[in-house]
Amino acid sequence: MTQKRAVVFTEPVTLPIVALERLATQAAARSKDGSMITVTRLNGPAFALNHDLIERVEATPDTVITLVDGTKYVVTESVDEIVARVRESKAAVIALSHLLEHRVSGGPTLRIVPGSDED
Repeated sequence: MTQKRAVVFTEPVTLPIVALERLATQAAARSKDGSMITVTRLNGPAFALNHDLIERVEATPDTVITLVDGTKYVVTESVDEIVARVRESKAAVIALSHLLEHRVSGGPTLRIVPGSDED
């Protein structure tokens, strides 16, 4: 089994549209809505976890994921792997939103425009 290495950017990066499309497509293949990561229980099967609900990840020496409601999961992945998966998943959501906003459709693009609250 080949280990995938996470790429960590320390400065803002501009990616070409082709790279953004590839990133969004890969993320969609792993998660239907882009807000889930797959982890493996220490004593059992893999499961999907909503990364927005993660409060903290600790190595004690096993990796323990604590959710905002206090639920704890002991998983086989390292803290670095969990952080990389969350980062990748969130980057894919941002890339997909960027694609949706900048896609050429031949017609006008609708966007929310902040305005004043004049009644």
